[in-house]
Amino acid sequence: MVKEYENDMDIRNIIDKKSISQRTIILSDFNSLVLENINRNLELNNVKDMDCNIKTQTVDFYHTSIEDENTVNVILAADVICKAEDAIAVANTIEHLLVPGGIAIVVSADAKHRFGVDRFESECIRVGLQIETTNVADFYDGQLLHNHDNNDDGIHQTSGYVDDMSLTLFRIHKSNTIQI
Repeated sequence: MVKEYENDMDIRNIIDKKSISQRTIILSDFNSLVLENINRNLELNNVKDMDCNIKTQTVDFYHTSIEDENTVNVILAADVICKAEDAIAVANTIEHLLVPGGIAIVVSADAKHRFGVDRFESECIRVGLQIETTNVADFYDGQLLHNHDNNDDGIHQTSGYVDDMSLTLFRIHKSNTIQI
């Protein structure tokens, strides 16, 4: 099962049909209006025709269910930390949901623009997750995003983006071994 939080990515670019056959993808948010928008985008993009089960679901990092424990292989999350308490709740939720050996990819603006992000790495370590961090600009020779057509409008049209913002990519892994 794959969960994608804060769904603002083109799902068809993320999904490899061969690798997800017979799998479930849950696109989630805590806001019902966002979930309605996700469902509408799924319809508009004919995602229901793909060879997997795709559904939407409310996920609240502050209230996870015991039924969801160790059920998710991959979590993709973007811009989910806005305050220190979020760093704690997101780390707890990732640890709770991931199967042993599961991975999470979280992208967030830096702590200058999103409070609590500076605490996220230590919170992941606290709950027993392995974590690596990378500045997204490092993927593109120091630029925030690779600019294929020399058009700089893309990132500036993104909700919440401000000049001089840097983005951090967190690679998180839940160990296969049980810690005692």
